[in-house]
Amino acid sequence: MALVALKIDVDTYRGTREGAARLADLLERLDARATFLFSLGPDHTGWAIRRAFRPGFFSKVQRTSVVSHYGLKTLMYGTLLPAPDIGKRTQGIMRAVRDAGHEVGIHTWDHVRWQDNVRQRDATWTQRQMQQAFDRFVDIFGAPPATHGAAGWQMNDHAFECLDTVKDHAMSLFSRLRSSAPTPPVEHNSEVATAEPQALRLIDQGNAREDESRIEEALELYDAAVQLQYPTASGLEPYVFAGGGAVTLHQVGTSGQNKTRAAGTFGLGLNYQVPNSPFGVFAEGKSWLYKLENMSGALAGFDKTQFDVAWSGGISYRFPW
Repeated sequence: MALVALKIDVDTYRGTREGAARLADLLERLDARATFLFSLGPDHTGWAIRRAFRPGFFSKVQRTSVVSHYGLKTLMYGTLLPAPDIGKRTQGIMRAVRDAGHEVGIHTWDHVRWQDNVRQRDATWTQRQMQQAFDRFVDIFGAPPATHGAAGWQMNDHAFECLDTVKDHAMSLFSRLRSSAPTPPVEHNSEVATAEPQALRLIDQGNAREDESRIEEALELYDAAVQLQYPTASGLEPYVFAGGGAVTLHQVGTSGQNKTRAAGTFGLGLNYQVPNSPFGVFAEGKSWLYKLENMSGALAGFDKTQFDVAWSGGISYRFPW
């Protein structure tokens, strides 16, 4: 009989409050146990909007449907909504998972902050992030962690050094890299510290299509929105807007007809009005919500709510009406 090791990374407040408890119940019915790695500090998932500028981001959005997986409220944490403290607000759930017989460990303090920054940060920043997670874990569970799993598979030299210093005192199992087979803890050295992720695939990647690099959409967007501005004496004018329109999609590389879907749109921005002039400069973020369905080619069979985001900036002109 094959043996399977289950490692569950719990990244968000919603994932802890709703997902972890449900997974624990499911595993109980299956008489199975897993390792749950918890994010223990603030949920800044909304900050991840910066990843929209990275190669491959929209192909992942097409594959996983960000809104369906995370929920719209989670996508606003740290931006339009304050970031909830996961460890403080869900510690009862975390302890219940442990009491059900599952191993618990540290995933990170602040998932988005760690994943997006750790590779460029210094020892002080890294140690502070890891110490906060360690202290919170002890506060919740009353004992030091035995397991650590790197958020987003991201580490730096200082993070490896931190784990090496505590290994002899508490931690005995690390999940820091992706490879083709389980790897026992090893002493810190340059080879390990600079190792890159390998080929082992995750469950959430199991539905990814092998030709996902060719999954592309041609988008045409049409919308109208109501905008609310707040002028200030300094000339800065923050604003928000919401409205509706349509999205026309065509699967690149197919002969299928264009598909037009109703879409909702909303966003926010900042305009600076040049004194005594009709001109200004602005920057804004805009999002569209629409249903991706009845597509052809590699997207055939998709039935997901999509959340697309665009950032723009430019020059504005105010007509003297």
